[in-house]
Amino acid sequence: MKNFSIGRNPNNDIVYSDPSISGNHADLTIGDNGQMIFTDHSTNGTIINGQTIRQGSVNVNFGDSIVFPGGMQLDWNHIASMVQPPQPPQPQMEYSNVNSYSESYAEPYSSGENFEPSYSGGSLSFNLTFSEAFSTGLRNSLSLFATLLLFILTCWVPYINIGTFIAIKALPAYWASNSSFSPFSIYDSKYRKLIGDYVILAAIRGGALAVCLSFLVIPAIVMSLAWGLSDLFCIYKGKSFLDSLRASNQATYGHKWKIVGIYFVFILAYMIVASLLQLLFMGLMAESMNGAVIAIDIVVMLVLGVIVTSVGIGIQGSIWKQLTGYND
Repeated sequence: MKNFSIGRNPNNDIVYSDPSISGNHADLTIGDNGQMIFTDHSTNGTIINGQTIRQGSVNVNFGDSIVFPGGMQLDWNHIASMVQPPQPPQPQMEYSNVNSYSESYAEPYSSGENFEPSYSGGSLSFNLTFSEAFSTGLRNSLSLFATLLLFILTCWVPYINIGTFIAIKALPAYWASNSSFSPFSIYDSKYRKLIGDYVILAAIRGGALAVCLSFLVIPAIVMSLAWGLSDLFCIYKGKSFLDSLRASNQATYGHKWKIVGIYFVFILAYMIVASLLQLLFMGLMAESMNGAVIAIDIVVMLVLGVIVTSVGIGIQGSIWKQLTGYND
């Protein structure tokens, strides 16, 4: 039987320095029969396969999603390397040619399990989503207005405009992590370096959705929800276009109806508020076709548009944080 301690203290077998992780956060015990038990001792808990475990024990398997506070995910390959006994040196194949060449073959650890990481970080809450969305949306609405203004002023500049568009697509993840995002950050060269991967991602996703549309719309809606976080995986986490699609599909699995419900409530609320405001201004204009009333109407609807866009970005950011466990 082997036991691995996990936590912030440097004497643990697996150390994470994030302050939200307890000093002695958890233990992973592997029995002689291969059975594994994860025991949480922490204050903030651990998310295992989408369920939060706090100061309790649960059976786990290799490859299960184990996400710690701060978004760190347990590396099963690292666990496997500590469990496996040292391997003897592998034989080397020598090839003699015009150029001398040698290549060694090292077999990676394989347990028969799929070690591909899961990005399911937890359950999706209506209340938490809207609470975080309104909080981050209102806090960043002025910054968003300035960002969109800069984008509009320079959207005619070739090449630069693709980078600024990519930067705006990353806003939900930055807002969800409470990271500062200056409007001028959209001109950062790091976004232009992502043009290749992002364009391929958009092309593959668009082509696949077009195929899904031929199957009577519903599959296209399902896949658009499944891949709804792929932009953030590509831009914010720097994953390849294929890994981004795969990770987004994993993260949204089992949550699509709730995502639909969240956006339905959001759009319905916007339509009600916008309709009431228009009825109010139509009544005022019916009494007096005053230019000031028309100007106020335009300004109010512009402000509402910026706020609604900000809250919409906040919704996507909250969904990203809840389903992936990333808040860094």
